[in-house]
Amino acid sequence: IIDSIAGQYQPKAQAKNLTIDYQKMAVAINVQADEGRVIEIFTNLIDNAVKYSRQGTIVITHKPAGKILQTSVRDTGIGMGAKEREKLFSRFYRIKNENTKDIGGTGLGLWIVKQYVEAMGGQIRVDSLEGVGSEFIVDLPIASSPEPKNPEPENHNA
Repeated sequence: IIDSIAGQYQPKAQAKNLTIDYQKMAVAINVQADEGRVIEIFTNLIDNAVKYSRQGTIVITHKPAGKILQTSVRDTGIGMGAKEREKLFSRFYRIKNENTKDIGGTGLGLWIVKQYVEAMGGQIRVDSLEGVGSEFIVDLPIASSPEPKNPEPENHNA
């Protein structure tokens, strides 16, 4: 899913002299999640990374951590301060400053992303520094392999 989304954003990134570096895992790990929602989550995060970066690289990585898969979308964009990070996932919140005045949006994208992630039993968080960039980390539960079913006990009373 992420490979496809990253590929769709390559032309937009290249037009801004950005690189998207998707570091795939050697072995794919499936998460317990709704595919459509996962597409919406990572489309939003990658779109924001491209939108808010003027130069550099967007790096997407995965890391298993116990029963969750952590997926990171890290950019070299404009970043944000602590006060902005506190409100970032709030409904209709948009960072408004000299760096964002020409970037459109409703302030709903990250709020919706957070709702989707939490509805699937996950978490989202952000780490960011102004002028350095942002990293969004999405934790989703790893899908467990199905338990083998016990055969029905035979009825010996027949």
